[in-house]
Amino acid sequence: MKEYDIIRPVASLAVQGGGKNDMGVYKREGRGWEVAVNLGDRYDNGRIKYYRELVKTKKEALEREKELIKEYKKETQQMIQEEIKKLQNKDLPDSINFKEAAEEWLNTKKLEVRLSTFEGYKVIVEKHLIPYFETRDVANIDESGVRSYLVEKSKILSGTTLRHHFSTLNMILKFKSNYCMAGIKRPRASNFVANPIRNKKELEKLIGGLKGTVAYLPARIAAVTGMRHSEVAGLQWRDISFTDNIIRVRRTLHWAKNENGERFYYIEAPKTKRSRRSIIAGEKVIEELKTIKEARGDKDTDYVCRDTRGRPIFKDNTFDSFRKRVSKIGYPNLRFHDLRHSHATILINEENVDAQTVQLRLGHSDISTTLAIYTAESREKDKEVAEKFNF
Repeated sequence: MKEYDIIRPVASLAVQGGGKNDMGVYKREGRGWEVAVNLGDRYDNGRIKYYRELVKTKKEALEREKELIKEYKKETQQMIQEEIKKLQNKDLPDSINFKEAAEEWLNTKKLEVRLSTFEGYKVIVEKHLIPYFETRDVANIDESGVRSYLVEKSKILSGTTLRHHFSTLNMILKFKSNYCMAGIKRPRASNFVANPIRNKKELEKLIGGLKGTVAYLPARIAAVTGMRHSEVAGLQWRDISFTDNIIRVRRTLHWAKNENGERFYYIEAPKTKRSRRSIIAGEKVIEELKTIKEARGDKDTDYVCRDTRGRPIFKDNTFDSFRKRVSKIGYPNLRFHDLRHSHATILINEENVDAQTVQLRLGHSDISTTLAIYTAESREKDKEVAEKFNF
């Protein structure tokens, strides 16, 4: 391996921290001053990892910032040297065509990740990566080839989806000792803006308009609890307490296809501890659910939401039914997941519920996800305030 090939991949490490946006001093009301340092790494959800320290005064914070910059520069240089040593000992990329390498990687991942995560990898690999790189030798795939793929896919995919493609391709190439993507920045996530319903009466009217469709019951539950579709699909009668008006999220339900193309459903535990939660529901929806259970004669282990064949709901069917009906009602761009956003938005706008309560109700693993909703809604309120002071 040439020295250039070693230096180029680790060069990006030198710019992962230490810049204007990678360190800062912030005032925290009631808590003092915070010094935040970009650690040059990310959590699984893509959020940047920061090291944070709280001190009493701004002067202390600024002094601590200088100390951390010196420490960081020293650690960065050590890290670069360690990475160079590691790369010098790496084997050359394996000579194998991409299709074989990708399939081998998928078989390995199947044993390491949740089935729903694996299914996501499988779609990216089989529908996109293999058709593009198929017979190309992994050892000959370089930075230019990867960039060409990203440019082509950027024409049809959102930035967020392209990030998933980037990560999957990177893992496959690394799996075969090809580190050509080390110098490529991961695509930016899309600046997606949800289009929720902001009024409770309007949301109630929308849900009423879904009656008679497969989407009605799951949409009704999602609207009043903020649950995700997979959580609603996995809901069983034993998860509902009709005396305490509590709905418990204990599992998620997903569908996939086996090797023969036959569809099957499987159960997974909620992805995070926060996702496993108990939600207090209103009396009206609890009474409606109780009536449905009694009319069906269901057992406690039966699924609450089922399709016309009596099977647990499949998201494609639910989403299709939902889209068709809401379009007729006058909401052509509303998605099923927007019911969750609508629930959170109404809690914030109409009910003035605090962020922590919303976080617990929606099962957000990180409060920053909830705060992002608060920020968006605060801007709307800020506009209203501006109008009142328009003189």
